[in-house]
Amino acid sequence: MLFSVVVILIPGVISGFWFYNNIWTQLPELEEMEDISFSQTTTITDRNGEILYELFEENREYIEFDEISEHAINALVSAEDQHFWTNPGIDITGIIRAAIHDITHLGQDLQGGSTLTQQLIKNVLLTDDRTIERKLQEIVLAVQLNDYLKSSIQESYQGLSEEELDKKVKQRILELYTNYIFYGNNAYGIEAASQTYFGKSAKDLDIIQGAILASLPRSPGAVNPYNNTNVLMGEIQVEKNNEIIDKTPELKDSIINEISNKLENFDDKLIQDTRDAANQIRELLRFETTIDNQTYNIRYNMGRTDIVLMRMYDDGYITQEEAIESLIKGLDYDFNKSSVDIKAPHFVFLVIQRLQEEFGAETLLKGGLNVKTTLDYKKQLIAKESIKENMEAVEDMGGNNSSMIYMDSENGDILAYVGSKDYWNEEIDGNVDIVKSNRQPGSALKPFVYAHSFDEHPFTPDTPVYDIPMEIGSNEPQNSDGNFQGLIPIKEALAHSRNIPAIQMFFALGEQSGILELFEGLGFTTFDEDRDYGYPLVIGGGETRMIDLANAYAHLSSGGQPGEINPIKEIRSPNGSLLYRKSTQTQERVISAGAAYLTNDILSTAENMPPAWRNNFYMSGLTLGTKTGTSNIRKDGEILPRDGWFASYTPSRVSVFWAGNTRGEAMDPGTFGGRINAGAWRKFFETLLEEEKISDEDFQEAGSRSTSISKITGKKASSDTPTTLISNTRGNIRNMPEEEDTSIQSIQVDGLCNGQIHEYTPESDIETAYIISPESVLPNQRDFKDINKRWEEEGTEQFSQNLGRTVLLEEPSQYCEEREKIQEIGTIEVNGQVEINDEEIVIHYDIESPFEIKNMEMLFGDNIIKEKEPNEKTVQGEYKFSKPSGEDGSFDVTINATDEFNYEDSWEDIVNLGNQ
Repeated sequence: MLFSVVVILIPGVISGFWFYNNIWTQLPELEEMEDISFSQTTTITDRNGEILYELFEENREYIEFDEISEHAINALVSAEDQHFWTNPGIDITGIIRAAIHDITHLGQDLQGGSTLTQQLIKNVLLTDDRTIERKLQEIVLAVQLNDYLKSSIQESYQGLSEEELDKKVKQRILELYTNYIFYGNNAYGIEAASQTYFGKSAKDLDIIQGAILASLPRSPGAVNPYNNTNVLMGEIQVEKNNEIIDKTPELKDSIINEISNKLENFDDKLIQDTRDAANQIRELLRFETTIDNQTYNIRYNMGRTDIVLMRMYDDGYITQEEAIESLIKGLDYDFNKSSVDIKAPHFVFLVIQRLQEEFGAETLLKGGLNVKTTLDYKKQLIAKESIKENMEAVEDMGGNNSSMIYMDSENGDILAYVGSKDYWNEEIDGNVDIVKSNRQPGSALKPFVYAHSFDEHPFTPDTPVYDIPMEIGSNEPQNSDGNFQGLIPIKEALAHSRNIPAIQMFFALGEQSGILELFEGLGFTTFDEDRDYGYPLVIGGGETRMIDLANAYAHLSSGGQPGEINPIKEIRSPNGSLLYRKSTQTQERVISAGAAYLTNDILSTAENMPPAWRNNFYMSGLTLGTKTGTSNIRKDGEILPRDGWFASYTPSRVSVFWAGNTRGEAMDPGTFGGRINAGAWRKFFETLLEEEKISDEDFQEAGSRSTSISKITGKKASSDTPTTLISNTRGNIRNMPEEEDTSIQSIQVDGLCNGQIHEYTPESDIETAYIISPESVLPNQRDFKDINKRWEEEGTEQFSQNLGRTVLLEEPSQYCEEREKIQEIGTIEVNGQVEINDEEIVIHYDIESPFEIKNMEMLFGDNIIKEKEPNEKTVQGEYKFSKPSGEDGSFDVTINATDEFNYEDSWEDIVNLGNQ
């Protein structure tokens, strides 16, 4: 009979003969349900066999149906099988819907449609395989189980009516299901889960607790109450000035109070439909509010538990008042503290979630697996101790937490993973995994922007960029120090972490769409293409996760092709047979080898950094690329630091450190990512060096070659480019500078005022000068107006000093004013007279000039007998000196004078000395 029914249900899909041979004859015996195995330990170890966590002989206490809270039963039925009490173990409508999906989506994963009875069958008697055969076996066994249990119960309970018998069958299925299912965190069965999460028995669960437990079985790792609370319980999203911000405890409390008031005063009738009721709540909890004179936009993102509550209301298990009351309870739910013995807990939960996603929750549920991870627990302890020792400095700067990740960039192995300073510290929300949390990265994103620019443009580390004031609409972005450094090479712009040049790169690389495409290729998962980030995107204006940031740095570390992050090394069955072994999967190249090298060279060369940073970021015996980042938050009108980042890497290893406050409160003024993390970073790598757990490696000069460029334009140096304005550098072979520099022209000028040469310009005042034509690296010369304004304001003194010659922005069009006056007022004039008597010679002089006389000298023969710097327009007088004894003959007497504008004149006479 059952065989015929099932065949009728699947006409046109399979033949009865195939069904009999492949499904019917392969069914397990239902008597096996009486011998359910509840044990076998799954062990998770580090790469060397150190046990991190054991899903030990199951933490389970079997209880009967009557010992389970009615709220928990109702929540489970609403969440997983709304027609449970009336269906025959299968949901015909769900099966047809799933069959249509599977037929129309051939080659894709099969859709579910499973009832609670089917789920029980699958978990206890079948495998996780998503095949038609397994699904059909599940359907057949679900129908058979109803009949099997009915017969068993009839033997134990005589005289039951058909209705009572059906109810007993359903209660027995629920009893088996709730005692067998895995609820996460080593809690098997509903009683263990109740004690683990709430510290109470399953019979005492209230509505929201029942809804929470009903939310877990489908994916315990993804909705883990201890580290994925927002997915399970919902999340309050707060925006300020169109930017999502973290909530301080005070702000969070104020918003929760306001949400609670809105829910309590909700007068409308909730629609008796799960989706519509959920939408009503979402709309109610999307509002604008003002707290402490600050305006915020609030949006509540419903969690899995909230949806279960709406379904319970939809199914009539709870009233609107009870639903609202439970929603309010869930806004800031406090779970019972876990007492599980676990090492590297945040990492272990990452592994468990990955196992569940890759292999299904039942793989862990049935146990007996030996899972070897990539973690090196000795390095984990070094990382944890390094963070612990640095916490005093973190707290002195206004932070309360710190975390880090350390990985192999070549194969994607996670070697150390500290999600917070203390997983069990409730005061700092230590169970929150900072490595996977969304945070603003500040300047830690800049290296990827510059690396991409080396691929997209003929830029080199010495290409000049302008760190100058610029206007973007009504905005005038600033550097963190409030200053501007003018024309600087890219290597300095990056190593000094200047904001303005990075913003220029935003426009040079296609603005938001181009940058988001880059970030997506690097593995960032949190940026939203529908959100208008604008230029702040490249200076940390969006949120990302530390694990994604580490993955992006792995692209630089590895030279452009890192291994995909995978924390699982191998999995073996209880008998030791190999079920899975990791093989390195190389990520798609997003940054060329040449671009990676140029960026790595910038970040690993101490001379590129400001002098005050060099000692802080230098590690003796280890070549490291380093970059820091600091995000900010506005508080009471003041911009304060919030997240501090420190990324560091070798050619095969990547580390990212973070310090701040778990809930996103501001830190003290003057706190920067490098400063707050430096102690932990230094301790970690110095210990690795001391214990020989890391070796020095050099970044290879792959994909690059040497070239010479102009310091003014970044173009290839030409024969006209002065030597002092040439940078010898390296470029990316994919995009080398090829266009020659024509920005510098040599001309002759009047050195008096750098004007045109006048007919009265003395030869000595004619000088060689250079005319410079500034250029922008941006498309369409977007910031050319800002560049010209900067040159006009700051002048060209810097380059004049470098060259030892005058530098101009344009050819002079006028004469020096003083030269043109000469025709009217004349120039310097020197007159003299010599008087000779018996004992001495007297030279009379009379010098006049329209300008101050800066020098005069008097010569007798070849000897200077008098020098003077009068600094007056008229100089008159006489000079007496004794006649030279014993000398006869003719002698020249000369008077030379020069005025302040280098005009010269001379007077000469000849005197004869002999026997008088």
